[in-house]
Amino acid sequence: MNVEFEKALQYINLGEYDKAIAALDTAIMQEEDAGNDTIATEYRCVLGELYVQLDMEMQARDELTTVVEYCDKNNVLEKQRKIAKAYLNAYDGIPLPKDLFGQEKPAKKPARPGHLPMVLKPTQDKAFIAKQMNKKRR
Repeated sequence: MNVEFEKALQYINLGEYDKAIAALDTAIMQEEDAGNDTIATEYRCVLGELYVQLDMEMQARDELTTVVEYCDKNNVLEKQRKIAKAYLNAYDGIPLPKDLFGQEKPAKKPARPGHLPMVLKPTQDKAFIAKQMNKKRR
């Protein structure tokens, strides 16, 4: 993984979005210069998502459109294409799909029956009784 990309991820985690954008641009340029267009497109997708989160619609559209075009042309990076296409559709009024990031909401736990105590009583087996009896002798 590119050092500049790692820096960008750390800047995103710290909330330094201007520095993150600069680091992502540098990482994209480095990968394109090295001839790694597929990796550069992955980084471009991250940059597009960052622009979406920062409400920078024009920049986000440019980056995400580039991602979709590259993925369609070379038939690679299906996950990035799906993400970029979903955000572009969202800008056009189509809501984001619920399974965009592959995370389903966990099913709701069933409610605890009212007749069960909050803290269950320990099972009173032979070892438990012996332990309790030893406590009383102290």
